[in-house]
Amino acid sequence: MLGIFKKFYDICRNKSKKVSMPRKNQKFYSPQDLEFKLLSNKLVDILLKMDNPIAKKLIELNQGKYENDCSRNISLNVNNLKMRYCPKDSDTVLNAEGTKWKQDNRQEGRWGRVLKKVLDEQAPEFTYGNQVLEELVSMLKSFVSDSEFEVVSGWGIADAYAEQDERLETLFYSCMQGKPREWFKLFADNPDVIEMIILRKKCGLMIGRALLWTFDGKKWMDGVYGSSDTCQIFKDYAKEQGFEDRIPYENKVKIPVVSSDYEFYNRTDTFRYLGKDFLTNDRETDWIWDLTHLEGEAYLNTSYSRCLISNEPLKKDEMVQHDLLGGLVNPKLIEDEEIFAELKLIEESIV
Repeated sequence: MLGIFKKFYDICRNKSKKVSMPRKNQKFYSPQDLEFKLLSNKLVDILLKMDNPIAKKLIELNQGKYENDCSRNISLNVNNLKMRYCPKDSDTVLNAEGTKWKQDNRQEGRWGRVLKKVLDEQAPEFTYGNQVLEELVSMLKSFVSDSEFEVVSGWGIADAYAEQDERLETLFYSCMQGKPREWFKLFADNPDVIEMIILRKKCGLMIGRALLWTFDGKKWMDGVYGSSDTCQIFKDYAKEQGFEDRIPYENKVKIPVVSSDYEFYNRTDTFRYLGKDFLTNDRETDWIWDLTHLEGEAYLNTSYSRCLISNEPLKKDEMVQHDLLGGLVNPKLIEDEEIFAELKLIEESIV
């Protein structure tokens, strides 16, 4: 008899809940419907690797379109092993491009608690034991908490900078994260001098990075981008590997590099001055480019100017004023008979 009353109570309780389960007449989201997604793409990718009934149920539920009458937009915060989500009755806020959930209106909670909340709201008829939920949480934590270092060079550095991931969080404080690969040609041209240390979770998420410079027979780790905990992990790793820590500001260093007059330049922090064949942190040297621009360009040293004939950057005091062209030119080019003849023709045509 008690069993009958309990069943009747459960039916009444479930009817009183507003459920947003996928139905035959319910719309299915497109890749553009980020606002209405239940789970982040990365969380789905991880769940697909799990042999767990709750994981399979969540993937099934993710096919629906969810509005603000339920908890949704669930993602993993691997930095503190919590889940972020947009709670019921709160509006989803996207970035300007509509490609990422902003943190406005989002809450954090323990993984098991958030998953239970979602299942209670979206699938009250789905039965599972606490052990099954605990196993899924344990599997998720194991999948994202294990991390390992890798050292890349050449275009591998450009690929790391170009990565865009909704979970990169602390790395998005870097002005260069998510920038085009072609901005990093200088780094790609110097694989023996410039490397990058990367720390990744088992799931592939990059949680920290630092440039690694080679000069004077040593390897020097530059500033770390990542959480405070990640920074300490990098320092421990550098010590284990015999790398020197970040170069003290007062040490003026000139590092030989291969360089060119690039179309694009990446910003650098420590060695911000680029000469014809060197990078340095010393402003008093004969540098040409200041690499602190944020938009793929570089600032030309005020003592330099571009030649109006060749467009190459040269020292102003080594150039001559050309009245016809109305600017500074390389005197060696004027002495070139072929170029001189062309300039003469231009001058005569103007006259």
